[in-house]
Amino acid sequence: AYRMQMFIEYRCDLDVCNYKKAWEGVISRYPSLRMCFNWDVDLIQIICQEGVIKFSYDDISDKSLPEQEHYITNYQKRDKSLEFDLKEPSLFRLHLFKCSGDRYLLLKNQHHSISDGWSNPLLLNCLHSYYLRLCSGDSLDVVVDDSYLRAQKHISRLQVLQNEYWQTKLAGRLDVNDLNPLMSHK
Repeated sequence: AYRMQMFIEYRCDLDVCNYKKAWEGVISRYPSLRMCFNWDVDLIQIICQEGVIKFSYDDISDKSLPEQEHYITNYQKRDKSLEFDLKEPSLFRLHLFKCSGDRYLLLKNQHHSISDGWSNPLLLNCLHSYYLRLCSGDSLDVVVDDSYLRAQKHISRLQVLQNEYWQTKLAGRLDVNDLNPLMSHK
């Protein structure tokens, strides 16, 4: 539950070192990619200063296409079975397969808590922008996108007001909602 897997296919020759560095830049830019959780006392999100990139690489270009598909499918199943330790950042893993000189396949496995489907285009645009800069010999001047942090601070400030609102609205109510009719298959 709450895990997403996706493949991204590249039809070009990738510089694996720059590709990995580009992902490191993405992790630095987006705080949610450096998130973990602690629930020793209360459940809290922790945004770490540094992210941990979980990146691996396989050159399977010497295998036939059916062997490659079998290898990738088995890897995907194994990777999907691995749980995330929610107390350790980063809550995603990347595995890059080199299938031929101009075909690469990235398997991205992530916990849903760090991003959603709407975030993927933003992350990938940033990744590819960073990658192209690195391949051009430019350095990365990563600017942290603090919109997530600002949103979380805003939600935290409103938490007390929200709790007061609902306590007032629910004061004196002893009845319990029966959700059974919603669960019926009739």
